[in-house]
Amino acid sequence: MIILTPAEISALLQEDLPYLDLSTEFLGIGRQKGVLSVHAREATLLAGVEPAAQILGQFGAEVLDCLPSGSTISPGDLVLSAVGTAYELHGAWKIVAGLLSYSSGIAQRAQHWQQRVQRVSAQVIVVGTRKHFPGIRRLAIAAAAVGGVYPHRLGLSESILLFRQHSNFLGGLAGLHEQLQERPPATRTAIPIIVELEMGHSKLADARQFAQRGVAGLQFDKFPADLLHDWAMALRAEYPHLKLFAAGGIDDGNLEDYANTGVDALVSSAIYYATPADFAIDIRPTEKK
Repeated sequence: MIILTPAEISALLQEDLPYLDLSTEFLGIGRQKGVLSVHAREATLLAGVEPAAQILGQFGAEVLDCLPSGSTISPGDLVLSAVGTAYELHGAWKIVAGLLSYSSGIAQRAQHWQQRVQRVSAQVIVVGTRKHFPGIRRLAIAAAAVGGVYPHRLGLSESILLFRQHSNFLGGLAGLHEQLQERPPATRTAIPIIVELEMGHSKLADARQFAQRGVAGLQFDKFPADLLHDWAMALRAEYPHLKLFAAGGIDDGNLEDYANTGVDALVSSAIYYATPADFAIDIRPTEKK
């Protein structure tokens, strides 16, 4: 579950309602009381409902029904309902629809991937990258977490992940080896260091050297599953505490192949590019007594 900040709510409202709702104003129905109801059109894992409820509340509507994120829903299930004026309900309508559809799609795909991987090996998990459409990170991460996929890395400030783009400034992998050797041991334990090795730019000897330098983990980018399996077995035998990650090129067609390589985690952004879940949203006037 995620709670939106006032600034995030303001940004969402500003994007869809920068001035006024011309359609509702044109019809003169803005002050009429109404009810908004959201029903599932398909079976899915629900996510994004709490921020959707926040949006309705920000507009001034009163939320009546609200299933929690993580609920498994079936076609026809009532997910969310609220009462308010036509102006409030129509103002929140499309924002609510987008939050529920995209968040639930991500959650469903994340859960599906995690389950597929776990059926191959209970020791392997799927983790999410920080590669998603700019501006949606908090929502995307929260949705993936509903499906059991947690972030590999939240941002640049909380972990050390060294890429070829870093070692280029040190003269390549050899320069990076020297840099790590010069660092005091405490630096390597206080903040875990992970080094990424790219297919075509590194050898198994490089992996062994970094493991000897005391890095916490190695990430293998775009390695074929069969080659990665061989490297993982060799490294496991020599460095049993070393964490191994597979990244790059993992998709629906090869997920099980990578789950069977012997790494600890599969790092992917594919979970964020899921098909949105389908919901039916109805807005109608309340019955007059």
